[in-house]
Amino acid sequence: MREISKIEKKKYLAQRIANCIGATIAEEKPATMIRLTNANRKNKVFELWSAFGKDLFGNNHLSYYELRKSKKEKSVIILFFCQCKMNKVLQEKGVKNFLAKLGYKTDRGFEEILSLIKKRYSPKNFFPPEIGILLGIPLKDVKGFMGLSPLPYRKTEMWRIYGKEKESLKLMKRYRRANNRIRKKLLSGEDPLEIINGVKAEKQKREKEQSKWE
Repeated sequence: MREISKIEKKKYLAQRIANCIGATIAEEKPATMIRLTNANRKNKVFELWSAFGKDLFGNNHLSYYELRKSKKEKSVIILFFCQCKMNKVLQEKGVKNFLAKLGYKTDRGFEEILSLIKKRYSPKNFFPPEIGILLGIPLKDVKGFMGLSPLPYRKTEMWRIYGKEKESLKLMKRYRRANNRIRKKLLSGEDPLEIINGVKAEKQKREKEQSKWE
């Protein structure tokens, strides 16, 4: 049986990740959280991440933070994020005030926020619900879910919507389109390593072309 090469392993890992975090790769969604495990005996994704994760995301527009890692369970929960997009979210006055009331030191940088979220993890309740802010969920919906807003519950799609639906549904549509765009690239046979590393350059080119017509 032919031994799988290192580059093939990296491409497999990149494809698995890209298929889940398309909207963040495309810089539409500030962050996406995924869990990688060795559930599949043939493709041990946790081990692949441990071996190649730093190489994949060491030199591109995306960053990552391991929120929880268990060698015993052979699983890792990772937050992949676009720093420029995340900075815009955290600079919003409402978001800063909200996180400050929950004990987050927003003036100390994003790493400080992630560190506290990691500490607040519990096996029973998973991660604190305010992590929704980092995942690109509107503040009104995060507050509604936490019972900190008088806005009425409306419906559940990608997340629970409270109050006016239009803003939330528009955002969901953007995220879905971005996810589908990346998945189409993967299905067409494009190199997942290039997808992860090349989307930023592609977006800049697209924005430059659009500016010519404005």
